[in-house]
Formats: sequence, C-alpha cells, structure tokens
Amino acid sequence: MFGVHRDLRMYVSAVVFISVAVAVAGIASFIYGVSTGHIQWPFAIFGVIALLSSLVGIVVVPRWYRHSTRVVSTVSPRSGHIRLEIESDSESTSLYATVVDVAELKSRIPLLMPQWRVQTLVGDPISAAIYLDPASHVPVAFRTSGGLLWVSPNNALQPTDV
Repeated sequence: MFGVHRDLRMYVSAVVFISVAVAVAGIASFIYGVSTGHIQWPFAIFGVIALLSSLVGIVVVPRWYRHSTRVVSTVSPRSGHIRLEIESDSESTSLYATVVDVAELKSRIPLLMPQWRVQTLVGDPISAAIYLDPASHVPVAFRTSGGLLWVSPNNALQPTDV
C-alpha cells in the first residue's frame, strides 16, 4: 500500500481485497443478468450495485488514508483533549472520540480500532494531538500516549469544526 501509514496498511489491504471480490461478483452477476435471452433484473441490479459499492473500497478508502497519512506527516497538530468511548454489541466493537475542548463539535468521531490496547484510555478526557485536514478542518487522526488513532473514512463525509 503505497503512501499509507504502516498502522493502516492492514485495514486498507483488507478493504481493497474485499472490494475486489465484491467487484468480481458484481461483474459476474451483471453478465449473467444481461446475457441470458431476457434481462434478469435482480442479477443485473445486484451487479450494478456491487460494482458501485466496490468503488468505495477500491478508490475512496485508500485515497482517504493516503491523504490522512500526508496530513499527519506534514501538518502541525493542535493540542486538545478527547474522550474515547467503546461500544460493543453482538456484531462488532466500535471506537469513538469526542473532542471535549470544542463546544461546536456535536457528534462523536468514529475511529479505527487500533492494534494496541486502547481500553486503558477509555472514559476520562485524555490529552491528544489533533491532526486536522487543512482544507476541511476535519480531524484525520489523534496522537495519544498509546499511539495514533485514525479517523474512519465515513467521517470524511461529515465535516465538522474543530
């Protein structure tokens, strides 16, 4: 994974691999749906949706993390405090950060679960270096005493003021 921070390579590789598999299934489904004597709409529609969905994993996710890596390596971070929360249910475990220094920030920021033990930092506000995208002012990463916490790409679609 060229241009992606080493912490992110596993995530980006997994997303790209799964997205390529979805693209292959989409192509096969679309071809099957339109190549028989009459169009079989469920297969054709699934194929189109699968191809469009796979573009997110093949194009958007790697681009977001290359950009995030560039921001972390070139921009001076802003110091602040964040509160980390973990939500667990039967299907998954999610990590969120809330910047506690800024009243305008109303939503939690979804983060990738790091490979290091983050549970010791959950709960109370902790000091962090906040890396903001200079163009959109969206947080892309937080440096804590435990290591870097990377913002999930779905947060890129929801700009916030920090």
